[in-house]
Amino acid sequence: MTEQHTKDLMVSGFGQYHTDEPGAKSRVQYLGVTISDIIALIDSPQKTEKKHSQWLIPSSLPTRCFRSQEQHGRFLMMWADLDDSPPTLPDLAESIEVMLSGADYEIYNTSSATISNPKARILIPLRNPLSGADFILAQQILNDRLKVLGIKPDRATERPAQLCYLPNRGEFYGSRSRRQGSLFNPMQTWAAEISAKREAIRAAQVALDTARRTAAERRAALKLSDAPNLISTFNLVYTPQDWLTTAGYDQRGNCFRHPNSQTGNYSATVRRNDNGLLRVNTLSSADPLYTSGSGAHDAFSTFTILMHGGDRRSALKDAGDNLLTIGGQSFNKAVQREWAKKNKAAHAQKMEVI
Repeated sequence: MTEQHTKDLMVSGFGQYHTDEPGAKSRVQYLGVTISDIIALIDSPQKTEKKHSQWLIPSSLPTRCFRSQEQHGRFLMMWADLDDSPPTLPDLAESIEVMLSGADYEIYNTSSATISNPKARILIPLRNPLSGADFILAQQILNDRLKVLGIKPDRATERPAQLCYLPNRGEFYGSRSRRQGSLFNPMQTWAAEISAKREAIRAAQVALDTARRTAAERRAALKLSDAPNLISTFNLVYTPQDWLTTAGYDQRGNCFRHPNSQTGNYSATVRRNDNGLLRVNTLSSADPLYTSGSGAHDAFSTFTILMHGGDRRSALKDAGDNLLTIGGQSFNKAVQREWAKKNKAAHAQKMEVI
């Protein structure tokens, strides 16, 4: 392990409530921890309740804000959390050695490990720091590879500000390490997989951007003959992502993260249904678009919830008066004018018959 990496500081604290974020009721300055400090803890772990135990975020940026870590973090280490009946440490170490092509690693049992469920964490020091975006991709690949081996990782480690609790001695604590100075480089070893994930994100983004431009073109050329009713017309000329981004959602490919997310997950996904209509579905119960599995939202439903707090009548009026125009007039006025025209013609025809 290089001298530089053993001295680089990563953000750390004690207990889940330790925070120095602006606006926190009780701010406590973050600590710094090095890979050398972590190695010492693995060999001689703390012994305390989890609520008081030490954690780290493997980034040199001193914040617990996932957006800041994703955008500005500098990650010195990868990690995995195995809580669901992982292999024993010797078997796990053997698999990790092959996966990392002989690079250094640290593995230790968590304080809640038992004989029947030897819960463990894997730490992988990196040759070169990763950006937040690349860290997320590398974490996804690490978890993908563990899954292929029949090992169930906790996917929460893919969040760039997820807390990794450091060694805390339990009844069944043990560790395995490789410390030969060969540091892992996922950008090189997993280059093809990282490239594929980047391309998938890019392609999904391009597809949604294309759909958005097409909808805008329809909106600019809208005719009354294209408008069977207000909601169908709205869904023809707007997309769900129009309102997601307006409401402050972050986007990655075709996935979105709501502004009040506490996990950092991009839990809302925009896809076409069987009829080709774009809809958004979210897995986050904290997202105002969450439906508990009862359906996804089209563009108008998304607009109603995010822009009008779910008030359908208000959304209909706003859409018809302000967002849809036909021949230089609002949709509502154009419809009224057409209705009056047809009613006048029908009345005149009736008078002729009389």
